[in-house]
Amino acid sequence: MGGLIANDREKEGYELEHCLDAALPMPVWRVDLEVEREREVSAAESAVLSLVHASVTDVGELACAMGMGSDTRLVERVLVKLLEHGAIDALGFRVTRLGEAWKAAGSAKGRERVTLEVRLDPVLDMLEWVDHERSVFATANTWTIELPPVDDAELLARKPRVGELVRAQGLPEDHLRAPGERRPPIELRGLAIVSRRVHWREVRLDVWRHPLNGGSQIIGHIGEAEHPPLTKLLTRHELRADRKRLVPRGPS
Repeated sequence: MGGLIANDREKEGYELEHCLDAALPMPVWRVDLEVEREREVSAAESAVLSLVHASVTDVGELACAMGMGSDTRLVERVLVKLLEHGAIDALGFRVTRLGEAWKAAGSAKGRERVTLEVRLDPVLDMLEWVDHERSVFATANTWTIELPPVDDAELLARKPRVGELVRAQGLPEDHLRAPGERRPPIELRGLAIVSRRVHWREVRLDVWRHPLNGGSQIIGHIGEAEHPPLTKLLTRHELRADRKRLVPRGPS
């Protein structure tokens, strides 16, 4: 049951008074992310870029040169994409520097939108992707840890840290894909909040008290292990038995 902190308190004469089941609130945001990644330039895109570079600009002529006959649907779709991304200049109908770079590298920047959930760990002050951890099943004996409220502005202010999460870990859904189907490295380009909720993480609190001087300490556990950052956070809290809550200490 004991860890390093508990062993130290025991050596100092403290005694374990209570073991409490508690719930730690973690804000969760459902977000729309716009991410950018490298993608291969398709054969159709490469062909259209080459033909436009050779001054073939008529849609019918492009389709014919690509072996499509009178069917211009593929050419039209490709042209729309190239114009949207600036690979072809709409005014002069010529290949831009970006289009030349696409042709030379065989790759292009592609953007997509994904919707997922990110949560803030209030103990470590870190953002993380939401995994399959279940919220605690509260009972009449479950204590609640009160923390300062967090609004949407908190996440928006941390957009650079969301970008770091995207770069360092990629998107969580990629871990479920086969290696060949995973996205290449991506960059965050946009973030919009869809909704917000609270995830309750199960923790255990051991209350140690000194029988002589009345001193006390709450030691936090996540899983079965002592959690020093949670323990440090709880030094600013006190027990309210009448409400089964741990609340921030008032000014002394």
